[in-house]
Amino acid sequence: MGGADRRRRALPLPRASGHRRRSRPGRRARPGRRGVPGGIASTVGAVVDYDRRRSTHLVATLEAYFTPSGSSPMRAAGHLHVHTNTVSRRLERITELLGPDLQKPANTLEIQLALRLLRARDAVRRHSDNTGEGAGTR
Repeated sequence: MGGADRRRRALPLPRASGHRRRSRPGRRARPGRRGVPGGIASTVGAVVDYDRRRSTHLVATLEAYFTPSGSSPMRAAGHLHVHTNTVSRRLERITELLGPDLQKPANTLEIQLALRLLRARDAVRRHSDNTGEGAGTR
């Protein structure tokens, strides 16, 4: 039971919207009751919440920034059809939300995985919304 108690304490519970607590990319959700949603929330949850509250495009900026061809504000700006300075300002805001260790390799990998999980989760939700929950709901 000691390991389960430690695991429970190691994972922060997300607070109600409007919280000012920073997500920590270095902190990983462990498998269990929280699973994928806990991993997304603990890694990029602050950015997702910020986007939702302020109608910004920080998640899209992160996705464009972390392309397979490398982390480049210029490439991200071209992909997003915005000025490079806009991407730089957004990355500064993201760094404020996620912490200064954003560029550490372990953190960038964790953020990229969380973004892919977020995209997959959103696609499943959209598909469920479009097809309906039951056979007769169309």
